[in-house]
Amino acid sequence: MIKLALFAGLLIMLSGCAVMDTSVLDTAEPLQEGKVKLETFASTGLVLETAVYNEEDDEVDNPRYAAMWPVMGLKYGIGIADSAEVGIKGWAALGSIGCKAYYKLLLDRKDDVYYSMIPAFTYTGIDNDDAAHDDDEAPDSDHKYMSLGVELPVLVTRKFSENVSFTVAARMNYNYFKYQYVAEHGELIKHGPYNMVHGGVLCNAMFKLDFLYLTPEVGVEVVPVIDGCLTFLPNLGLSLGLRF
Repeated sequence: MIKLALFAGLLIMLSGCAVMDTSVLDTAEPLQEGKVKLETFASTGLVLETAVYNEEDDEVDNPRYAAMWPVMGLKYGIGIADSAEVGIKGWAALGSIGCKAYYKLLLDRKDDVYYSMIPAFTYTGIDNDDAAHDDDEAPDSDHKYMSLGVELPVLVTRKFSENVSFTVAARMNYNYFKYQYVAEHGELIKHGPYNMVHGGVLCNAMFKLDFLYLTPEVGVEVVPVIDGCLTFLPNLGLSLGLRF
């Protein structure tokens, strides 16, 4: 199954596809009011086209298993209260761009253990004009992918000191996804819209040194492929940031 998932990722690299960032790379503790964070991150993301099996696709030999792909991006957050934080996260992968607007809410705190949720609105897409079409009757667009959705991570963080913390997160995503492409014979192929649900469990550790912090993360993504197979995929991430 893992080999097929990797094979799917290699195939779609040639054409580009929408990739949804599936990392958390955060703690349950919100920023203090007025404090700001800025970070860069690298992680894995779900290639949304592989979360749907379409037997009639003749451009991409799409197995029945989902695939992940590396993404790179930036994140900005600001504390708006002692128990709340807002921010935005953007990334790019395989020719697509994506973003999330989030709201972190502290649900409870017991000594050095924090509980929070981070609901977010998500978008990812790609729109490539195909300059290779010279025929006036041919479609003027090669690939178009679009996903709108929401996600809800729930986090529990244990602070061992001001400089070290450990977080466990469970995350669920819903994506409204559709795409189209031009086949080799010039026909415009459209798919969707699809209602996708996927999620994951992740663990990370944050290490702080003054205003700098580093967060490695590892987890598993669970993807019930539409008309395909339930897929379990490794989910990795690493972020480096500033707080001031």
